Amino acid sequence: MRSFLLPIAALTLAATLTAPAAAAPDDRISLVRVDASPEQVAALGLDAVDGTADVVLHGRADAEHLRQKGFRWHTLVADLTADAARTRAADAAYARSVAVSTLPSGRTAYRAFADYDTDLDRLASTYPKAARTFTLPHRTLENRTVRGLEISHDVAASAHKPVLVVTGVHHAREWPSSEVTLEFAYDLLKNDGTDARVTGLLDQLRVVVVPMVNPDGFAISRGLTYEMKRKNCRVRDGQLPGPGECAASANRSYGVDPNRNYGAAWGDNGSSANRGSETYRGAGPFSEPEVTNVRDLVSGLQATALISNHTYGEVVLRPAGPEEDLYSALGTRLSSANGYGSSALRVGGMTERWSYYATAGFGFTVEIGTGNFHPAFGPGVVDQYMGTGTRLGLRELYLRAAEAAADRTRHGVLTGSAPAGSTLRITKDFTLTTATGQPVPTHLESALTVPSGGRFTWDVNPSTRPAENGMLDESWTLTCAPPGKPVAVTTKVLVRRGQQVPVDLAACAA
Repeated sequence: MRSFLLPIAALTLAATLTAPAAAAPDDRISLVRVDASPEQVAALGLDAVDGTADVVLHGRADAEHLRQKGFRWHTLVADLTADAARTRAADAAYARSVAVSTLPSGRTAYRAFADYDTDLDRLASTYPKAARTFTLPHRTLENRTVRGLEISHDVAASAHKPVLVVTGVHHAREWPSSEVTLEFAYDLLKNDGTDARVTGLLDQLRVVVVPMVNPDGFAISRGLTYEMKRKNCRVRDGQLPGPGECAASANRSYGVDPNRNYGAAWGDNGSSANRGSETYRGAGPFSEPEVTNVRDLVSGLQATALISNHTYGEVVLRPAGPEEDLYSALGTRLSSANGYGSSALRVGGMTERWSYYATAGFGFTVEIGTGNFHPAFGPGVVDQYMGTGTRLGLRELYLRAAEAAADRTRHGVLTGSAPAGSTLRITKDFTLTTATGQPVPTHLESALTVPSGGRFTWDVNPSTRPAENGMLDESWTLTCAPPGKPVAVTTKVLVRRGQQVPVDLAACAA
């Protein structure tokens, strides 16, 4: 099992090995490491740190659950609330001592909730040809919008390019995950035209960032109402929360874990059917608007690679699948950029497991840092993003992910000609299956306007889709509609990973 280094604050709180017979001293929120594999820990139904053997114990009941299961553990942080207060004091000292950090934005402290919208708008207005904001279609349970940013050269005409999607804050308390997502956007836009690598990548692909998937939960955590909140604001299945209900102390155990709510293998190992569990998977696949937003976004893009940022564990996770050699090699290339580990994790309802099995795009969870969900800003964000010593940082990891997204050996390409201004559309409909046997109808759809000159090259996900027992040879349905006219051509196109396929759309011109 991979070992994880802890920051000094956590080491000073480390306790001795706890035997199953020992009792938790009180109901404080503590962080422990269980003597078990990450898969065994995920199956406990507790507040597990994905890809590690670490668990957040929310008082005596959780400790008793561990004890009844016969596990041993040792304490990493005896009181996460007190530890977070010490971290805030360290952050204030850091901000006083450093006028501008080495981050692309120069920030010296965690952003407040409102800062994210401000920064997204600032980037779009500063770089209007290369960046534009968008709002995802579903408002959250507390009626908030979820926003993101598209980045590419001539961003308004970039639909033919492959896409890298980068997300943050599925889990509310994981503040660095939103910070580094937004810093990558700053990085690309500030270095475009001066950094040859960045400039070349923005020629080849589109980067789509969503810094805050779960803004309701983040507002509660970042506002310190309940700093260790993990889930969204679903207090009762199928109902919207009333004013203040989600933040009420009596409802702290309720909510759906957004990273267990996706449709691929929903209900599998690592998720819970218990509404009070921190890994509660929800009433059904895609029951939560935050998750439906990401589904709809990725389903409408040719997202050839996806990064879902989380904390913590210093590991890059991927789903197990039929392309293990290719997937594993890419995971190792990404993880080595920042000295992280790389492994497959079989947990149901996770973002990248759904994106891979639905689109064949390679998706990863990046567990950032060590020892805490939002550690001191200097080591937890600045050093993690920019790198220290032999570690090249998350910046390098994301650039490698962008290169993988642009690499045509890892996806498909359609080429041909049609009347300029024609609308090309590719669609695919199929059914995924949950671990409980429930069908999940799935629809993928993307569109492209044929450029002047009539020739097009369209980077797309392969139509061949992974399944648990191998690859399924499916086809895209491609249509062509001349400008201002109905669809004139409908054809099937089979394109496998690494293939470039010419398509005959002569009838569209006729």
